[in-house]
Amino acid sequence: MSRNPEWAEIFNRVAEGAIDEVMVSTPGKVTRYDAAKQEADVQPLIRDSHEDEHGERVVENIPVIPSVPVHFPRGGGYVVQFPISVGDTGLLVFSAQSWDKWLAVGGGPIDPESYGRHGLSDAAFFPGLRSFKEAGPSVTDGLTLGKEGGNIIKILSNKIYFGSLTAAENMVLGQAFKTLAEALFDLIVAHTHPDALGGTGPPANAAAFTTLKATIPLSLSDFIFGQKVSP
Repeated sequence: MSRNPEWAEIFNRVAEGAIDEVMVSTPGKVTRYDAAKQEADVQPLIRDSHEDEHGERVVENIPVIPSVPVHFPRGGGYVVQFPISVGDTGLLVFSAQSWDKWLAVGGGPIDPESYGRHGLSDAAFFPGLRSFKEAGPSVTDGLTLGKEGGNIIKILSNKIYFGSLTAAENMVLGQAFKTLAEALFDLIVAHTHPDALGGTGPPANAAAFTTLKATIPLSLSDFIFGQKVSP
C-alpha cells in the first residue's frame, strides 16, 4: 500500500479489516467436554493470518473457545447422541447474532441485547468433520451405526446386519442365530414326559414346536440378521 493512499484504497482496507473480524465456520478440536451440559472447549484448527503494520504476514493460533454448545441431531422427541472425547474434531459454526441470552433462557424470538455478529463467543460445535487423511472406514451401501473398529448395525433396504464393519464373518450372524434356535427347539421336542400308561412320550404340543422351528427362527434371521434376501 502506498504511503499516501487514495480514498478507494482506504475503503478497501477498512472493508478487508471488517471481513477479517467475521467468523463463519472453521474446523475445531475438542480440548474439554462436559457431558452433563453438552458443551465443549474447542480449539479452532485453521490459524488466523494477517499483515502487520509493516506489511509482513503474521500467522497466529485462534484462542481456544470455551463452553461451546455441542449439537446432536434431535427432533420429534428423538435424539442421536454419542460420547465426545478430547481430540474429537468437528465443525465450528458462528452465529450471525449473539445467542448468549437464548442459550441461557431458550424460547424466542428474543432480543439479543448485543450488536456483535459472527463472534468467536457465538459458536456451535457439530462433531464429525475430519480431514481426508483421517477419513473413517468406507460405507457404500445402507445406513451404518456403531463404533469405529467395533460393533455396528448396518441397515439395508431388505435386511439388517449386526457385527463388525471390518469382518464380514462377524457381521452376518443370522445363520448362527438360526442354528442356535433350531437346537433349542429340538431340545424341547425331544424332551419327554410320563404318560397315563406309565411310560414316557413327547410333550403334547411337540407338533406345534416343530412347526415353529420351521418358521419363527427363519423369520427372525430374515428380518433381524439379514440371512435370507427377500425376493
